[in-house]
Amino acid sequence: SILGDNPSCSRGPPLAIGWKYDSAKVTTIPIDAFEDRPQISEFDLLMDRAEREETLLDLGYTPKSIAAATRQILRDKKKRRQTTDNLKVSYAEEKVEGFKKSIRRNILKKKGTKEMYKKWKKNNISQQKVPADLRKMLA
Repeated sequence: SILGDNPSCSRGPPLAIGWKYDSAKVTTIPIDAFEDRPQISEFDLLMDRAEREETLLDLGYTPKSIAAATRQILRDKKKRRQTTDNLKVSYAEEKVEGFKKSIRRNILKKKGTKEMYKKWKKNNISQQKVPADLRKMLA
């Protein structure tokens, strides 16, 4: 286990699975024994804040590093909450931006990209030596 960074942890520092392990503590069991074991509910896997902090302290983490990770988790949670709150109005914001864009285009008489492409294509074709019948097909 290592000090994690998952903001889904309800309180305190999260634990994560690290890449290092103690090979002396590794046990091999037959697949049948593994599949026949009693099922564990997700609630059996939950640890309260004190248990996680104690585990991290036993692993060599300092109280300062645990507190810093907990503060970072709280900042990340706040950002997630802001994002979900902003999602509620994002559809309306997109519609307003589209409306503003169409108003600007109409007021300033800007042409859309299709018209700009047609004009570019017409200018490039007229500058090249393209047979007249092919030019008509492309226009």
